[in-house]
Order: sequence, then structure tokens, then C-alpha cells
Amino acid sequence: MSVVTSHPSALVKRWLEIHDRDTVIQLCHHGTLTPPLIVALEDDSSLLTLTPQTNGKNDASANEQGQGAGEAGSEKWIAHQTPGFIVWQKDHASLMRFLAEHPGRRVQDPASARPVSLARDLAPRIILDLCAGRGTKTRQLAQMFPQAQVFASDVDTLRTQSLHELAKSLPNVTVVSPDALPRCYAWENG
Repeated sequence: MSVVTSHPSALVKRWLEIHDRDTVIQLCHHGTLTPPLIVALEDDSSLLTLTPQTNGKNDASANEQGQGAGEAGSEKWIAHQTPGFIVWQKDHASLMRFLAEHPGRRVQDPASARPVSLARDLAPRIILDLCAGRGTKTRQLAQMFPQAQVFASDVDTLRTQSLHELAKSLPNVTVVSPDALPRCYAWENG
């Protein structure tokens, strides 16, 4: 099972110690699923009222109230379990059109958006975004804290290229390679 689903054998063995076989098979297969494409709806009041409970009916009355599945009958999106987020169901071209309709819409999952919302009341001088990806969180932090120097890094070459493009428009963002980041004592010792 570990080879077929690309999980370390030690992890699968550990799971087998604490879960039944069927649960371990489910866990292993879950890791092979294509992750959902999630869109954040910041400041988009037309869609922010979505909740999983109002989702899935696809009827026109729910859509008129900004609830349920998107664009009646088309099922372009469904509400995510986290309020303020939706799961995109359709093609890239329609996603690009949807994002262009409102500046508060962006591709970002709730876990990536959380650090930004948690930082709102802080006044940092230096911000390290060690898993910057293509820079969504980096851009948000740089704009939220224009007085701070934001250092962004990612191990992926294509993502790092995206970060360099982003840094051209944000003077407080510096892209650094992971190798250039200082090692802290905790990292070196465990």
C-alpha cells in the first residue's frame, strides 16, 4: 500500500498500529486525490453568505440570495465548509472570468489565508514567508504591512519565478532561495 500510494512505509505501519485496515486504506488513497481548487471571496458580499448548509440545491431562489451552488444550473462552484470560500468546479477560462469580476476573489485555500487574518493586529518589521508558493499570501502580507520587509521563499523553481515577478511590483518584498535562509538552532538540532 505504501508503494502504490507514495506514502512512507513507516507511516503506513504506524497508521496500522492505531487504525483498522480499512481506515488505513482510506487514508492512503486520500493522499492520491486531486486537491480541490478553492477561491477566497474577501469583500465579496454577493457570495460571502455561503455556508455548506445552504449549498447543493442549485435552485434559482438560493442563488438570488447568494447561497447554494453558483450560477443556477451550471454548478461552477459549491460552498466550502469554511465561510468566505468556495470550491471551483469548472474550467480554467471560466475561473479567470469569475476572478476578474471582483477584486476580492482569489485562488487561496483557508489554511493559507489564516496566517494573514491572524496577523491583522500585529505590526511586524520583518515577515518570513517560507512556503510562499506563487505569492498570494506574500502579496497580502506586503500590502497589509507596507512598513515591513517581506522575505519570500519556495523550493519550486517555477513558483520562485512567480515570486520574482511579484516582487517587481512590491518594493517591500525580497525573494530568497531556501538555501540562503538562516538556519535556526531548532532546525539544526531536530
